Amino acid sequence: MNNSADHSVSKPKDSIIIRTPQKEDAAAILEYCKIIGGESHNLTFGSEGIDKSIEEEQKFIEDTNKHPINRLWIAEVDGEIASFCDLFVAPKARMAHRAGFGLSVRKAFWHQGIATAMMKEIMNYAKAQSTIAIISIEVIEDNERAIALYERFGFQKVAYLKNFFHIQEQVLGAYIMEYEFSERSDRNDFITCN
Repeated sequence: MNNSADHSVSKPKDSIIIRTPQKEDAAAILEYCKIIGGESHNLTFGSEGIDKSIEEEQKFIEDTNKHPINRLWIAEVDGEIASFCDLFVAPKARMAHRAGFGLSVRKAFWHQGIATAMMKEIMNYAKAQSTIAIISIEVIEDNERAIALYERFGFQKVAYLKNFFHIQEQVLGAYIMEYEFSERSDRNDFITCN
């Protein structure tokens, strides 16, 4: 099931296509994870990528695409994956009003508006889901650009996690940042952060 239409965001030099990945994208997504894992310490994995086979990633994509709310998105520039994000609701009924998300952008595509375009996609999708009241993300304390991006979209820091990451000799904390959707009547207004 694909409730999210594919669309383009025009940029001066590139065309960004944001779309729902399909099982045929599994190998490219796994390779993307190895690349981004080696470019930044802001992720839960390094250059080894995520520990999945192509078949496991294909099943994950198919299962997520069939889920009534959970979603995956990729942003492509000239056929190359530039960004990946996911949104998942909590599986237990008492927490099903909460969604978490992850967002990454390849270093070659930083500062081109891709993260902002992906955030608009995530937020407008989440806002359209009547069951999602809160959306949250954990962000490493020194990732100032990501923190600023989430704050532009109305996220607030609600907690600090000490010793969140141990990367070689460095110990880093993280913020939990949340956005709480207001009254249901406001859900028809799309998010248009600059």
